[in-house]
Amino acid sequence: MTLISILPSLHLLYKQQPSESPTTNEPTTGAPTPFVPEVVSFTAPPTNSCSIKYAAYFQVKAGDKWTKMTDVAITSYGVRAMQVYVKRGEAEPYEKTPCAWELVAETDDSYNPGYWKRNIYPDWKDGFKPTIIAPNETISVYMINVGSSYGFCMKSQWRGERYTKTWQQLSADSPVGAVSISWGNDAAKHDHFKPGTYYAVANYGGVKLETMKPETETHEPTPAPVDPSTPKDTARSDVIPTENAFGYEFDITNTNSDDKDLMITSLELPMVASEEVDVYVRGGTHEGSSSSCLNWNNGCNQWTNLVARKYVSSSGGVYKTPSFVSVVPAGETKAFVVVTGKAIFEGTSDTTVLTDANGDVEVKPATALTDFYGDNVQSEHDLTGSLANKVFNIKVNYEVVNRICAIQNKKPWVVLDPSASASSMNLGDDGEAVDIEEYVEWHPTLGGDDGLVDQDFTQGPPLEYIE
Repeated sequence: MTLISILPSLHLLYKQQPSESPTTNEPTTGAPTPFVPEVVSFTAPPTNSCSIKYAAYFQVKAGDKWTKMTDVAITSYGVRAMQVYVKRGEAEPYEKTPCAWELVAETDDSYNPGYWKRNIYPDWKDGFKPTIIAPNETISVYMINVGSSYGFCMKSQWRGERYTKTWQQLSADSPVGAVSISWGNDAAKHDHFKPGTYYAVANYGGVKLETMKPETETHEPTPAPVDPSTPKDTARSDVIPTENAFGYEFDITNTNSDDKDLMITSLELPMVASEEVDVYVRGGTHEGSSSSCLNWNNGCNQWTNLVARKYVSSSGGVYKTPSFVSVVPAGETKAFVVVTGKAIFEGTSDTTVLTDANGDVEVKPATALTDFYGDNVQSEHDLTGSLANKVFNIKVNYEVVNRICAIQNKKPWVVLDPSASASSMNLGDDGEAVDIEEYVEWHPTLGGDDGLVDQDFTQGPPLEYIE
């Protein structure tokens, strides 16, 4: 492997596997030499200072040759888990349109390369899906920290040029031609496809490229379009009520045979009067205990509020919650609480499990709630005794997730159709929350080093401040 300096601000690393020589004791058959692609590691020079960015967009433009992007490099500043998305064409105006992008790589949640790891190619969970780039074509890349990740090291400019300004460019005589990487846009952590508004950013990482075999230079076949999700519902309506309750705790299990995630979007239950209603959710079953929290009872801070104190009127004796999104991963269970301040829900004692005719969900018998104290999610009573195993009439509205963007589309800032008029688009949040600039410098405590990729830079504490 040979390191070649193309420009003062550019590192290019490429290699070609040698072909095997024919043996001396066998005649040459005249068979063509197998094609071996040249691999180009196109990365920015190492840095000892950077801005920490949780997510970012940038563009890659091909030169006059076909090439294939096979990986993305980063400089890690506490990255734990990350995802990479790609789309053809320019990033704008699709920064807020999840279904315009394809997830091409993600790490395990346990991935942890550390701090000040320069120009590394992450360990992808299922590999990196290559993207073929035609001559002079532009593709866009979006990468984001997820989970407990901290950030990517990037160069940042206040009100800088995004996408139109080149950050790095290869020489035209490189194996893959004059490929360039642009300055891009920063974006929010955790919140997918939520771009910033003030900072232009440039990745202190890069991309890995390959040459393409002659006569195979074409794009991948375009897959048939797939709806992001499929709306469905399941219901029980044959229960003859024998008593009223303040609400119910119950479990919903994802039993989809194709191992697809489900999004629970609303619940419908019978009521005998209008009232303020709360909806809560937690991962796992509502049964069991943690220290003094029997059945996760008495406000154990284990629940997430989905609907808070919404006054609803029953329509024909049925109450439908306001819309929400709660994702139940394939094969997993989530517990829900629907509760009011007085006894108005109807139910009866039984142990029958509601099995969805679609084969997607199971709703187990509920635990009735006989009182409700403000922010406490459940009753103070022992929920394992006579109050357990209540069946009740319910309709569960849900969507089967066919593409990950179906979940991301539910965010309020998402623009589903950038080509639509501004009056019909949900323009959402303009990104102020992500425009906090955090800058770090590496200050080694054990002697100096020039920042080579294979050096461990965790020994020195970083200097951090907010600009």
